[in-house]
Amino acid sequence: NCDSDCMNVFLRELSHRFPEDHILLCCDGAAWHKSKALQVPANITLFHIPPYTPEMNPIEQIWRELRCQGFRNEILYHVRQSKNAGTSAKNGPRFLITASEARP
Repeated sequence: NCDSDCMNVFLRELSHRFPEDHILLCCDGAAWHKSKALQVPANITLFHIPPYTPEMNPIEQIWRELRCQGFRNEILYHVRQSKNAGTSAKNGPRFLITASEARP
């Protein structure tokens, strides 16, 4: 679960790891990217992409490529399902998540 507190931790750690650099960080429209509670360090500038422009969002390009390669998310609720859920030429490779890992 991500929120303004998580984003602040991320920004602080990013700033500390690259103290001599100025970082231009591309952000989408997630609420925690625009929160008034954000504490953006002096060496980071947030750049917000326009809404509804997945082609401008770097992570969307990675997800698109993974889907093109046949990867997909799937939640399995029973261990027996996992025995039949491996890679197959018909279905392609999958990221498998058990129900215990899928807790919010």
